Amino acid sequence: MRDPGDAPQRAVQTLALTTLQQIGLTMVRFGLPVLVPFVRDDLRLSLVQAGILLVALDVGGLAAFIPTGIVADRWGERRVLVAGGVLMGAAAALAALAPTYGLLLAGLTLAGLGFPSGHTAGSKMVLRQFPARSRGLAIGICQAGLPGGAIAALLIPALASLGGWRLSLAAVGAACAAFGLSCLALPRGEGLPGGAGTAAIRALAFDRDFWPISLMVSTLVIGQFTLQGYLPLFLPLFLVDEHGWAPSAAGRLLVFVHAGGSGACSGVWYRTGWPVVGANRS
Repeated sequence: MRDPGDAPQRAVQTLALTTLQQIGLTMVRFGLPVLVPFVRDDLRLSLVQAGILLVALDVGGLAAFIPTGIVADRWGERRVLVAGGVLMGAAAALAALAPTYGLLLAGLTLAGLGFPSGHTAGSKMVLRQFPARSRGLAIGICQAGLPGGAIAALLIPALASLGGWRLSLAAVGAACAAFGLSCLALPRGEGLPGGAGTAAIRALAFDRDFWPISLMVSTLVIGQFTLQGYLPLFLPLFLVDEHGWAPSAAGRLLVFVHAGGSGACSGVWYRTGWPVVGANRS
């Protein structure tokens, strides 16, 4: 018989590893703007071409969100977390070898396919492990992995100054893949019968109570990714072009852009205290 004390331990392990996987994903996604000044100088890109670099990665993510959720339901969250982290990390590392702008865009688009894994499979796994009264806090901690860009903003400028943007992109890609592989230690989970994912989509499509929630969340995400994505992208370029900053210094400034989410999560954690996990599940 399984020891009841295993439940809290499994929940804490799940939260730690899913947060780590989320950090790996966002080191690539939100670390890319830090690299743009270096890439632009090396490949002699225009501002429009520099902006399209981030668009390429987001296009891959947008295309993969719903399929990733279906796959997580069908084959279990652990497989999606591992595969998503490895895919994004390996594709980013390969993109670092791209000799042309077009191949770099292709590599980043492929990398974006792995980005939804943390949002879908990671969130679902955390929800299953925590009781209803502490799920909100647990998800908040997991999503605090999004400011992994702050870590990237600290590491990438130094690496890029030493070995160029290709070394930096390969390094964060390798870290992302390694963090994805760490999710092999998570519980396997149970999949659903074939067709369950498409049935859920049909049910949501005809659920009128879901429509306003979906519209509200979509509106919030548009604002979030516009500010959190393109402000960090063009702020370094502005500082480099207009004020003569070094690309490494402009990149390090983005630590402050991404650190707010982690600080807010820490504040909630301090105010509420660590939840008692694995009990009163509902």
